[in-house]
Amino acid sequence: MQPDGVPPEQTPTKPGWPVLPPPNRCARVQRSPLCWRRSSDPAAEDPSTQVSEADRAASAGPERMASRKLPMTSDLPQDAAVVLELERQARLRGTGLTPQTLAGRWWLNTTWSRRAQEAPIASTLLLRTLKACLELEPNETNLRIANQVNLGPLLLRFEGSACLLGRRPLLQFSFSTVRVMLGSYRLLERTLAEPKPQRMPFFALIAVGDDANWLCARGRGGGLALWVKAPAIQR
Repeated sequence: MQPDGVPPEQTPTKPGWPVLPPPNRCARVQRSPLCWRRSSDPAAEDPSTQVSEADRAASAGPERMASRKLPMTSDLPQDAAVVLELERQARLRGTGLTPQTLAGRWWLNTTWSRRAQEAPIASTLLLRTLKACLELEPNETNLRIANQVNLGPLLLRFEGSACLLGRRPLLQFSFSTVRVMLGSYRLLERTLAEPKPQRMPFFALIAVGDDANWLCARGRGGGLALWVKAPAIQR
């Protein structure tokens, strides 16, 4: 026990013990070269709180992880406001799109509702997981069209014909065949009845990217969709 009223550093020592100098509480502590360096990033100041790149990607959520698997384009519209402005210009001036411009395989990237509200992330991730895509290929008269999704090892594919109408133009289409494939093995094939002219589905085309690397359009039901072009059609 310490004597009453005596600070710790002035506590009497026992006879024969060496007297140590009082500690200098204002002295600067010298850091070892092995110590971590200070950083403007709070996570980097303490090695125990540093996060690896893999942890950062995982903590960013499934949306960021899924978006990394898609082709990146510099002028890709990022929100509905940009798409709506492009749509306004398309209504005024048209797009000048041709079958050759639309040729290719287009991976579905983002969808919005009729009122330009972005679809729930779960819906977008589901479409990406299913690898939903649209294929367009010019032929002697108009275009061949295909729409497909992957259900695990199964491929569900609709095929038909399409044409461009008007100045904007509209991509009007109908599917005549549906197939279910397991690898190269055809499990099912059915012929589909052609819808009545007033019920024909269509995409009102809005715009394509500078290098024809993305495509956006509004469907007959009013929803907006944005596709990103794959390097080549794969069959």
